[in-house]
Amino acid sequence: MDNPVQADPTHRPWTAGRRLRAIVFAILLVFLPAEIICRVLTAAFLKNYTGAAIREAMGDLQRVALERMDGDDAAETLAKESIHPYLGFVATPGLGMGEKSYPVTRDRLDRQVGRGVSPWWLGLEANNWGFWSPHAMPYDRKPGDFVVAVLGGSVAQWLALQGETTLREELQQRVPGLFGRNVVVLNFALSGFKQPQQVMLLAQLLTQGVRPDVVVNVDGFNEAAIAYHNVLNAVSPDYPRADLWPFLISGLEYSNRVLSLQAAVFREKERASSVAGRAIRWSRASNILGIVFMTQARRIQAGEQVLQSEFHTALAEDLPAYREFAARGPSADLREDRWNEQIIRLWFEGSVNLASLCKGWDVLYLHVLQPTLHDSVPRPSKPLSPVERKIASTRAGTWGAWREGVRRFYPMFRAQAAALRETGVAFADLSYLFESTPDTIYYDICHYNQQGNEMFARAIAARLASAVAYEESRQP
Repeated sequence: MDNPVQADPTHRPWTAGRRLRAIVFAILLVFLPAEIICRVLTAAFLKNYTGAAIREAMGDLQRVALERMDGDDAAETLAKESIHPYLGFVATPGLGMGEKSYPVTRDRLDRQVGRGVSPWWLGLEANNWGFWSPHAMPYDRKPGDFVVAVLGGSVAQWLALQGETTLREELQQRVPGLFGRNVVVLNFALSGFKQPQQVMLLAQLLTQGVRPDVVVNVDGFNEAAIAYHNVLNAVSPDYPRADLWPFLISGLEYSNRVLSLQAAVFREKERASSVAGRAIRWSRASNILGIVFMTQARRIQAGEQVLQSEFHTALAEDLPAYREFAARGPSADLREDRWNEQIIRLWFEGSVNLASLCKGWDVLYLHVLQPTLHDSVPRPSKPLSPVERKIASTRAGTWGAWREGVRRFYPMFRAQAAALRETGVAFADLSYLFESTPDTIYYDICHYNQQGNEMFARAIAARLASAVAYEESRQP
């Protein structure tokens, strides 16, 4: 009988714990060199993928994903504007800066005016006419007042708030006879306003007895970007913004499709923010895992923006027949070959009509074409800082339509400058104001930080001083 095989005394059985340790060792053997190579390569050639860059980018993504989710309930993010019989919409009177649509959060404030700064306008509530102003309307003009009324969209609104001190002081210094007088800046600009809302607004102001000395109409971005977005969504370019107006006018009769899309948008916003948080956390330990989660977060964000576009399209379609005209307007079916003509006409004739209204009441009028981030034809309007390049490259969805609108129509606006001036309009093309400024000015696609608003206010004050001098030279 053969002897049984003797067991190898050096042999150790593969227990579950031993297998796990072996697997972990094998992974580390592959992963650690890969991690080291990744860190070296990103530091040398792909700086947008370093751990610090990932954390910064994902912090921005989280902010964008949650910027309209300012409450625990998704319903808190719905539009806070009120329908207006002549202007389309205004801010709901009494609403605070932190409560409005696109609220002024602490994070946004840090980018807008500087970290830790609390500006005077932060505590403002929308006044009795639905504008962000410390003055109730109609303004009770006092002897010696020099009143500047600012019209336009959100860039004009922030000029009147962020740039108010600079504008007032510059006018007092530059315009003869204003030194020591009370210069009052009245804000009649509102986020999303575009022509012909400014014309309708000035007509209402004059009808209500408001008599400014100067009207400054700051426009360009909304007349290009929002009007273009309107026609892409089968809403008349002269109607209020297509991503708000159909929502306001359609009431509560939403289909399951619209409600489902809205729910999906918020789910994807939350998911993108969650994955971005993982990218921030894991990037501290592993560059590779940070890149993996950052890529996933950006893919989710891109999908959310597609859903957002589908939501707005569905919202525009989800209208009772009797509200179709009210939401879309008479030119909703405007042929594409007439888009340029109609949008340019609205911008041009809107300014001519403002000038005529002002002339009739002996009010000085200045039309200002504002600078904007994506204005790059025939040349870039500003050398973009690294922060601005990131802003320019990461926006999509509705922002994409707005970007294309700017690139398409800004050259056409500038081409009309001479014709505007020939009609007697005092027109100031400030679209290249930041052309020699390498500093970060934009904190999003079109709005300026404190430095930018002060530069803008000084440039406008200089143009107003010239306009005043010109008008005085024409007096007999």
